[in-house]
Amino acid sequence: MNLSDIKPYLLTQFKSEQDLVKSINLLSTNFTSKRENLDDYHKDEKMISAYAAFYLTTNFPKFSHCMNYLNQYKEYLANAEIIDIGVGPGTFLFAIGEYFDWSLDSTLYGIETSQLMKKQALKIKEGLYPDKDIEIVSSESLIPKKDDKKKRVIIFTHSFNEMGIKRAKEYIKNLNPDAILFIEPGTKELFKSYLSLRSDLIKEGFNCHYPCLSNSPCPLEGKDDWCHQYLKITHDKEVERLTQIAQRNRKWMAVTLGLYIKDSHSNFKANEARIIRTYPESKFGFEWDICTKENQILEVQTLKRNFSKSEVKDIAKKLSGDKIVFDIDKELKDNRTRIKLVKTDEGDF
Repeated sequence: MNLSDIKPYLLTQFKSEQDLVKSINLLSTNFTSKRENLDDYHKDEKMISAYAAFYLTTNFPKFSHCMNYLNQYKEYLANAEIIDIGVGPGTFLFAIGEYFDWSLDSTLYGIETSQLMKKQALKIKEGLYPDKDIEIVSSESLIPKKDDKKKRVIIFTHSFNEMGIKRAKEYIKNLNPDAILFIEPGTKELFKSYLSLRSDLIKEGFNCHYPCLSNSPCPLEGKDDWCHQYLKITHDKEVERLTQIAQRNRKWMAVTLGLYIKDSHSNFKANEARIIRTYPESKFGFEWDICTKENQILEVQTLKRNFSKSEVKDIAKKLSGDKIVFDIDKELKDNRTRIKLVKTDEGDF
């Protein structure tokens, strides 16, 4: 998705690039240092248009990058009824459709309570996706009754962050999903609320499929730390230019990604773990914090001498959120553990 694609369908046409950048910077300030003004932009067509121009285009690639972590669930999602909660200008709703080449086996639903955001999303839909099976409504009560023959997946896309636990639980109760996907900002503040909801979901019969390898309590609960993933995103040249002019780096994005399914829990192997923090690569190896199947955190290192040059390059690309398979090699000082990576059935680490 590039800027030229959506410019004709913005609610407001900007006088100049400088005019657009000024509005983007005002939005960004409200999102960070002046959050008391956060709701104001929902009442202003110009601010909504600036949001769509900048945040839709830069967040649009997020879904496909998140699916790199969730590749084994692609078929499950493709055959499900998907409901995007917190559509905004259509960012993830349209990204989901494009990711699946618009071959989803159901109408793609979206819920947006802001009338101006809904108006913006509908204008983009009518301009870019006029023949696609998309329905955008203002309340979950307008979503058709659940089809018992089809799985229902609800996706919180940067919306749980704003609505909080109480409203999120109402959506879950009213929509009765078989699976819940969270794509939310990777912040410490959000993580506290997310952990509380995680516990409630597990009590309600949902199993955590990502990022946790089990339903055991999170080892970071009650600590001044948080679990999040990183996405390294390459933007269209036109979008990249806008981020540079606005001086807003959108290449590295922290995200809180979570998938919960009402099923028998997946059979993760005992020696699998999730990377939750990476440290600078050294001359001799790689160091990470990993979370094991038992939801225990280990500080680990793996030595480069055990791998070929091409394998070292592949391992260097690993980010927080990636899964590894390992054997323990040696217990080191300072509570660190040296591990050996084990190749998966697909031939990677």
